[in-house]
Amino acid sequence: MHKEFKDFCKILFSPYAIKQTGIICNRCKLQINDYTLACAPYKLSKETVEILISLDPREHSLFTNHNKRFCLLSFSFLNMFTQSCDETLMRAEILKIDPLKDKSSIYLIQLKLSNCPPEVSHLIDEYFKNYGRLQSNYEKFKDSFIYIDAENIDMISVNTISLIIKSRVEKHILIYKFSTQTIVFLAHEENNLIPPDTEVTLRFYCEKCRFDVSGNVTSARKYEPDALCTIMQVPFSPELTEIVSLYHKQVLDDIELLQVI
Repeated sequence: MHKEFKDFCKILFSPYAIKQTGIICNRCKLQINDYTLACAPYKLSKETVEILISLDPREHSLFTNHNKRFCLLSFSFLNMFTQSCDETLMRAEILKIDPLKDKSSIYLIQLKLSNCPPEVSHLIDEYFKNYGRLQSNYEKFKDSFIYIDAENIDMISVNTISLIIKSRVEKHILIYKFSTQTIVFLAHEENNLIPPDTEVTLRFYCEKCRFDVSGNVTSARKYEPDALCTIMQVPFSPELTEIVSLYHKQVLDDIELLQVI
């Protein structure tokens, strides 16, 4: 397997990845002999694992002495079907310990897996299958806008009111329409027009989560009678792309159902 492919097939545990994999971050542990430490998952592949861990000088010495030696890694995942917690044990070799910049006593530890458990291998395959589908849909639905109106409001999980963060100032705005790559939103006229190429962040509130999408303003104008209309382009966001994909799937399913009737 090429190194580039190996590097690509690493799950970076962003909020999206944590939600999709069901990993329970506060139940991850690293065990060396009889010594057990809590850790936080950072990256996961079928061959390597990277974790974040807090170490005092004594504990750091312990890890240094065990460099290139085997240890036991415990990850816990939420079973989506039974809603129970499944613990997975992985035997691993410590490869590298690096301190984080400006983070006293926090270290990034890289480990090599002796073997990848079947359930972890399956989880990684399913995650990247879904992630690849979303990346494809990012292009597919770039011009397919969802309008926030009475007809669509019940079909999406996003609230109509979001927050715009600009220079650390949060203001209420109204999403007018959005696709995977473009968001059009309205703000009250008392706000100033946002200049083109300004980077802004929108905060989406969903039924069970919230997420941020950052992008650059392409244009802004007055919108009658008392609002400003702003258009922004956004890079790939798995959360936003998933919402758009689910919406269009539901619309297609409804059309097919009507044709049957």
